Amino acid sequence: MSAEVNSRKQPQQERSRRRRQQILDTSIEILQQDGLEKLNTAAISEKLGISVGSLYRYFPNKQAILHTLAEQWLAANRAALEEIAHWPLETTEVENFVVPFLDRMTEVYRAQSGLVRLLQTIMEVPELRALDEEHDRFVVRFLTRLLKRLGVGETRTERVRLSELLLNQGHFGLSLVITQGPRLGKRSLDDLKTCHIALLQKHQIKGRD
Repeated sequence: MSAEVNSRKQPQQERSRRRRQQILDTSIEILQQDGLEKLNTAAISEKLGISVGSLYRYFPNKQAILHTLAEQWLAANRAALEEIAHWPLETTEVENFVVPFLDRMTEVYRAQSGLVRLLQTIMEVPELRALDEEHDRFVVRFLTRLLKRLGVGETRTERVRLSELLLNQGHFGLSLVITQGPRLGKRSLDDLKTCHIALLQKHQIKGRD
């Protein structure tokens, strides 16, 4: 039987909301320093200076904490994509889409930099695989619609294939960008933009108005 992955009800009081976020932030610190195998409610409580019972008021177990961290990350991605969907893509050139698109997604990755480095490990938890797979399907569907509006890809099948490539190339590329220093990170981001521009221009429908 899989462990419960849902956190307790979101607290209404500001103090309780801060405590909940402290638990999540402390969990990321332990993940970074000691790895997934060392993350447990006892370690979090000790590092934060609270009792395990107090922690259980917010999260029933480790799996619920990991699930919440993953949900926060995926929600930030979705919010950025929903924002991008309002861009005037029908009249936008590929280059003028790719550059601000990757700049916006880089902001999301940098804001979640502590967690991004650990996503691959976290998503190995069985209870989170379905969440990750659902998100990937959402992103592919979303990108497929964006590519159609940009006039990229002759068929839906082709747009889905390109979207899957963009999803995977973009995730691993941006994960690398934020782990590098400012100089190397900028060069890698510029190269990622060049790759995406070339890919989409190659498959742009000729004669697009």
